[in-house]
This record gives sequence, structure tokens and C-alpha cells, in this order.
Amino acid sequence: MHDRDCNALIDSFSAESLAALGLGRGALVTDCEANFQALQQFGGITIDEFKVISVTGPRAVVSTTGRVAGKPLIGEDHFIRQNGNWKVDLLAY
Repeated sequence: MHDRDCNALIDSFSAESLAALGLGRGALVTDCEANFQALQQFGGITIDEFKVISVTGPRAVVSTTGRVAGKPLIGEDHFIRQNGNWKVDLLAY
């Protein structure tokens, strides 16, 4: 995300999460780029810290702190281990 690399960002999602979005890779990249551009108009997004809350087998929960458009961002993200790599798991929400 640091380099606004939408391909890398999309690669960080689990296969099941991408399938659930129901869009092809090209549409996801286009949407990602448009969202980054829109965020820039409001000061962008900054992630200050990721902190592991829990790991249970192939699943993990991570807290995120940062800023979006200059306002505090506090969130929680779910990950699943696939093929040895941690991927964002949108279906865990």
C-alpha cells in the first residue's frame, strides 16, 4: 500500500475473498486506483501500526492504527494463511 501498488494490494487478499467480490482483476485494479486517487484529495491514508492480536492455526487477527484523510483510523483485520502466506480474509467479518 505504501507505493499505491494496486496489484500487490489485490494479491494480499485470499482467493475466497477475491471470488466473493465478484469482479475480475482488471476491475479491481481500476477501482483500487480510483480509491487511492480519491483518498489523495483528502490527505491520503497512513498506516502507523499493525499489531497481532491472536493467531489460531491458519487464522490471525491484527489491529491497525493510522489516519485516513487526517482522521484517526483504528481497525481490526482478519487474515488466513494460504500457501505459506498471510492473506486478508474478508469472509471472516
